[in-house]
Amino acid sequence: MFSVFCILAGLYFLFATAVQFNDPDAGIWEAIYAVAAAVTFYAAWRKPPRWLPLVIAAVSGVWALTLAPEAFESSFRELFQSWQMMSTGMEVGREFLGLLILTGWMSVLAARSR
Repeated sequence: MFSVFCILAGLYFLFATAVQFNDPDAGIWEAIYAVAAAVTFYAAWRKPPRWLPLVIAAVSGVWALTLAPEAFESSFRELFQSWQMMSTGMEVGREFLGLLILTGWMSVLAARSR
């Protein structure tokens, strides 16, 4: 059953990678999501070395903290009203949520690698 969750999470991270194409700083976002997808797909069949998801979780967690002050300029409801970005606060809020999801999932993989 865990393999199914890994495949679904890996597909989510691939989707997150793909939707970055029009972002001004797309490269860094594509990199973090693509690495998360690769580690997640690997975890569907084998346990990754524990340090790998821990490093990714640490990077994405610290990154999320740097976005936190600006992330709450839009309400949670506003973040999903439209596919288009209506404000910078909306973009940062979505980025923040993506990093929280990534941090949480990498933490799960690290705990499972124990």
